[in-house]
Amino acid sequence: MKEKFKNLKIFLAVLGILFSLPAMAAEYKKTIEVLTQGQIVQVTDLQLYQGADWENNKTRIKVKNGVEFYIQLPHNHQIESLDGGVLQGDLVRVINAGSVDFRFTSNGVNYGVLAHVNYFGVLQYAGGDAPGVIEVTPSNQHDVLSVPQGKFPGIVWFNSSNEELANIPHGTETVSLSHLLLSNNTSFKVMLRDGTSNELPSGIGGGESWCEFSLVNMLTPQTYSVSLSAQPAEGGTVSGDGIFNENSSVTVSASPNAGWKFVKWTENEIEVSTSTSYSFPITSNRNLVAHFEQIPPTQYTVALSASPAEGGSVSGGGTFEENTVVTVVAVANPGWHFLHWQHNGTTVSSDSSYSFAVTDNTDLVAVFGMGSSLDELPPATTRAVIADGRLSIYSNSAATVALYDMHGRVLLRSWIEAGVTTIPLDIPRGTYFVKVNEKTYKLLY
Repeated sequence: MKEKFKNLKIFLAVLGILFSLPAMAAEYKKTIEVLTQGQIVQVTDLQLYQGADWENNKTRIKVKNGVEFYIQLPHNHQIESLDGGVLQGDLVRVINAGSVDFRFTSNGVNYGVLAHVNYFGVLQYAGGDAPGVIEVTPSNQHDVLSVPQGKFPGIVWFNSSNEELANIPHGTETVSLSHLLLSNNTSFKVMLRDGTSNELPSGIGGGESWCEFSLVNMLTPQTYSVSLSAQPAEGGTVSGDGIFNENSSVTVSASPNAGWKFVKWTENEIEVSTSTSYSFPITSNRNLVAHFEQIPPTQYTVALSASPAEGGSVSGGGTFEENTVVTVVAVANPGWHFLHWQHNGTTVSSDSSYSFAVTDNTDLVAVFGMGSSLDELPPATTRAVIADGRLSIYSNSAATVALYDMHGRVLLRSWIEAGVTTIPLDIPRGTYFVKVNEKTYKLLY
């Protein structure tokens, strides 16, 4: 008989191990609920079996919030084995989720019991079961919803769209109403798992339960002000001030004026951001200052020269801030006339007084030509000048005349008599060469 009991204990121990592993869906002959602490369940309310047919005679016991309960045995009984409970006289005390299995003899008949104990959760509020809808008011906003501590190792809080609440970590057993409202939801679900692995025919774990509830926000929103200023005022503009509900997201912006740059946001002289756009959740009145710094102006040099140096004088050069309008002036010396201003070899103006906005370092050359008529030239056997669209030549004898450009191309070839000869020209401004007989003159036009 003792050997028989020993083999039975081994069998039940193996059964307990199997129940702790991922299980196939279980079929239960009976399902009962335990709702109150210390509740007594009669053993005859459970599915009893004889022999070894435990597989088809299982009972599921659903226990609210993991309360302790008892299984009442007959007064005249002899218990032969017990796993998952504690024998106290005629009672089997059950304090954990999992499996409870035992055999007992009553009135000469041997019976077996195999029960799967699963916890189901009911949220607690204000000393009792939480209602499905709770109005949140100033007087109860700090009250909490809770599940019994240590009974559900798996706890996850969701909104009604089955999205996990980011502000409530897994495993949280107690949450205030106001903290739930911070998630910007009003309908919620809580998934509770008791750590067991038996599976129901529906495919849901036997130890998984859900609680659903809604909150009605009856709170008058706390509001706070955001005040902004620019330092200095001429440095730029600020935007985003106003009155906002508590915990709402506020974004303030700073825009520097031309010639200024943004430096930082401060509050009470403490730096809070170096970004022109600063966002924060508002939990108190804010007084923010946007600091701007003037950008030093860019300066450029205007350098002037005369070509040739004896042709005249120039004025108006120097160092200037960017975009300053500068006027430079060229004055021809006696016997010379002003031709044009050049920059990097390119003519930029034919006016002796030239105005422009400075955007870079600039080198300007005032180009002068000798005389505007033969009378202004120094006495010589042969003289030549280009002015006012004419080539004027004085020669004391007949001569061959040729006019060349800077590239050596012949623009004019003519025979002149002794004396003064004037030849009309249609040529652009520039440097030319006049050859009279064997003598060549460089002329600027």
